[in-house]
Amino acid sequence: MKFIRSETPGDASRGFYQARINEQNTGKRNFELRNLWTGLVSACNTVADVHEQGVVHCDIKPHNIMLGRFDKTPVVDWGLSIES
Repeated sequence: MKFIRSETPGDASRGFYQARINEQNTGKRNFELRNLWTGLVSACNTVADVHEQGVVHCDIKPHNIMLGRFDKTPVVDWGLSIES
């Protein structure tokens, strides 16, 4: 099994909003917010692609989405998936 060094969307959002309270650099905040949204859109695209292939992930939740580095957003825990 591959080790994934990343954080969940909830952890990333909490970190973003905590830093936002202390950070005044709007350019950096906008960049970080765009990265958050890009990761979530990537996870949605992954699930949509798999749905088109006839597989349904039956346990989608924030802890099963990993916002990784380098625009990698794996969706994990496919143990409860079914073929439709």
